[in-house]
Amino acid sequence: MRLGIIGYGRMGKWFANKLREKFEIGVFDIDPPKLKETSETIYSTLEDLIVNSDIILVATSLDATHSVLKEIREILLRKKLKNKIIFDIASIKEKVIPVLETFPETVKVCSIHPLFSNRSKDFKSRKIVIIPIKGREKDCDPVKSLFESLGAEIMVSDPKHMIEQ
Repeated sequence: MRLGIIGYGRMGKWFANKLREKFEIGVFDIDPPKLKETSETIYSTLEDLIVNSDIILVATSLDATHSVLKEIREILLRKKLKNKIIFDIASIKEKVIPVLETFPETVKVCSIHPLFSNRSKDFKSRKIVIIPIKGREKDCDPVKSLFESLGAEIMVSDPKHMIEQ
């Protein structure tokens, strides 16, 4: 399976390094020099990454996550793409959840919040909060299974609770 990571900053790079053994990794960043030292497949456009990835991880800055998710949704609709799994790692969900609620039912969407930093050695015993989208709770099952298989401790929260924090 191919995992596309949007945003190759500290957390995007960390996830790429830790998931490399499980996936073929592709990356996209609006700042191409960040990608110069990577051994991952580099995509020159967001659309190329979306089309060529089975799972899409949005690891952009808080300021960009909302608009990146909107762009992903538009690409999915325009290209009529199906069977993708999209999740973000944004720490603040106020703008993220409403956008994920508008994604087509032909893809799975989930929001997560890793409760650790890029200094963590791996996923073992690290906490990840999963925030399912109302009415699409099963969409998070593959994401939950992935991180459980890596030893993460999973907690589930509803979107309203995460937004209010």
